[in-house]
Order: sequence, then C-alpha cells, then structure tokens
Amino acid sequence: MADSSWVDRTLYPFESKWFDVDHKTLHYIDEGSGEPVIFVHNFPTWSFMFRDMIRGLSPNFRCIAVDNLGFGLSDKPTATTYRPEKMAEYLNALIQHLQLENITFITCGIGTPIGLSYALDHPHNIRHIVVINGFMWSLKGNADAEKVSRMAQGVLGKWAYLKWNLPTKVILKMMIRDRSRFTKDVHRHYVLPFADKERRHAPRGYAQALIGSSPWFQSLWDRREDIKDIPSLLLWGMGDRTFGEHALSKWRDLWPEAKVMRFKNNGHFLAEEQGSALVPEVTLLLTDTNYLPTKTVDV
Repeated sequence: MADSSWVDRTLYPFESKWFDVDHKTLHYIDEGSGEPVIFVHNFPTWSFMFRDMIRGLSPNFRCIAVDNLGFGLSDKPTATTYRPEKMAEYLNALIQHLQLENITFITCGIGTPIGLSYALDHPHNIRHIVVINGFMWSLKGNADAEKVSRMAQGVLGKWAYLKWNLPTKVILKMMIRDRSRFTKDVHRHYVLPFADKERRHAPRGYAQALIGSSPWFQSLWDRREDIKDIPSLLLWGMGDRTFGEHALSKWRDLWPEAKVMRFKNNGHFLAEEQGSALVPEVTLLLTDTNYLPTKTVDV
C-alpha cells in the first residue's frame, strides 16, 4: 500500500480501499450507498479530482473512484504497460469484484474510453453516462494530441516526464483556466503522487497512448451505437484546446437528446475547477427517470 500520510484529509476525507489485480494493487474509494456512480479520471490526475463531486453525491449514491495504475495511491511499477486498454481490464475486474449493477459512469479525458469500454460490453448494466471533456475515437490528426504523444516518446520528453515531472508541475497548472480554487495545497496533491522518477512512468505512458492506442480508441467508437440510448449528460470546459468544441460535437451526434452544459471560462480539468457546482445537474440526471432535456446551457 502506498504512503498516504501526505494527503490532507480535510480535502480528501475518504476511507482508502485496495484491490489486487494482475499482481498489482489499485487504490479506490467507495463512499455512500445507493445506486453506484463510478468516476474515471484523466491524466495526470487521480480520484482526488472528484473529491467535491463525491462529497455532494455520496449522501444519495454509492460513489466509487479508482486510481488507475500508476496514479494517485495505486501501485506505480516501472516495468509494466500503461496502455489504457489494460487499465480498462483492471476497471472491469474491480466492477466484477464489487458486483455493481445499474451503473452511472462519470468520465473525463482518457478516462472516458477506459470507463465506457465497460459500458459498450455491458450496456444493459448502465443507467447513465456523464462525459466531461472526454473522447473515444482515434486521435490521429489531432494536432495537440499528436504533439503531446510525439514529445513523450523522445529523449527530451522522457527526461521531462521522468526527471522533471512535467505533467503535474507545469502542464496541469497551465491548463487550469480558473485558479480561484486551485491553491498550492491542491496542486501539491497532484505533484506528490509522483515524488520521484521511479513513480512517473504512467503519465508518460498515457501521453504516448494518445496516438499509440488509436486503433483501440477507434474500435470503441465504431461500437458507439450500443450506448446511444443511455441517458447522458455532457459537461464541457470550452477552454480545452485538445477536446473542445469538435469533441463535444461528436458526442452530440451520438446523443442528440443529451443536455449540454458549456463552461466558457474552464478547460480540460472541469471537475477540479467547478467541483461541487456540477453536482446539482448530475443529481437531476440520476434521479429523474424522464431526463431528456435536449438543451445547451452556457455557464
């Protein structure tokens, strides 16, 4: 089990739980009771990013948030694959272990294909889907994704990711559009999981996978019709350069009846920037069986 003594429990007041899979240990939290809501984070974040949403939802729902391998308090092996395909297998194993039914997914970024791969295989077990600045298709041709992936593969990129902890020290901070809640203490909770270079392989692996896992991403998108009838909500930070308006439009083609909330002053890490402000709309989706609002709200 990872050392969690550095975690500020006033910010993250949740009981840690552990799940062994493939000779590795994943950290997750399981708060509240009721129908399960599974949170799947992007990179280089961890379940900490959803803390305020979990506080708001756990009085009425069972909130489960796993730290993908290599992130947060989960194991960070140096000799393993960090392809999202494998992370999806681990999430599937956890869902089976917990025997979850009637699932709602809340996913963002690369956590979207990781989570929704399960939804595509088990659409009958999915109640709702919430996507926050996510994707589920090949990113070949996406200039920003190709740039990030190409840099991570090179010698300079390897040095920046492993020696300097570039994703959390620089990139994450730069991509936070509204820093009113992003204090030094909050930022510290994203930096410290990667305290030394031996623990920093996962972000680099994910960066490489943006393009390297394109065939898998596209294979999921090719099956998107399997989840087209699931009530869905799209929460979008419009300041996201990589997954902005174009990505949102692809999801709207799939779910034309989904409600869309566009946050013009926020970016990719919307759950960090808005936090509890996202809870009321998510709660409405989860509690209203006739939730088909078909409208766009600009915030």
